[in-house]
Amino acid sequence: MGYAGLTFGTNQKFVTDKDGVDWLYYTDEGGKRMRRRKDSLKQIRDKEEEEKEAERRKKLAEEEEEKARRAKAKEEADQEFKKLEEEKNRLKKEREDEQLQHEKELEEQRRKAEEMRKHLEEERQKLATQQQEQLERANQEYQKQMELLEQQRKALEQQRKDIEAEKERQKRAEEDRRQELALEEERF
Repeated sequence: MGYAGLTFGTNQKFVTDKDGVDWLYYTDEGGKRMRRRKDSLKQIRDKEEEEKEAERRKKLAEEEEEKARRAKAKEEADQEFKKLEEEKNRLKKEREDEQLQHEKELEEQRRKAEEMRKHLEEERQKLATQQQEQLERANQEYQKQMELLEQQRKALEQQRKDIEAEKERQKRAEEDRRQELALEEERF
């Protein structure tokens, strides 16, 4: 071990010359006999301390920079997640409003169809013999409307299923996004 924690080869020995200057004699790695002034050893030690301190400061600065980068990435991810959530809610509300409107329209058509059926039944009873042919045509029209209503009901049911499937897809997409964010956090 050398002076002040410094290592200079082997066979180290301090000698004070006749002028009072301290010297460190040692053998370097190549086997060559060397010497250094004791006061130059202190300068080397001081320089090494400065380099260690500079390295420590650099490492701290890099850590702070990494923390800031992670915080920024997290904030961006949070904002993106918030945007996706808002868009999902907007689409959900639009679909619910559309579905509600379709249901109202369908209910109104059903009500009208029921009123028409009752009216036709009354007319049929009144005009049983005189207007049988005309009543049959009206009944056929009624059947067409009922078939149309049934088709609309089926279409509405299919739309409801599609909305549920879209909600499920969005839920899976959101879960995938959360997992990506979690993996991103783990990597940093």
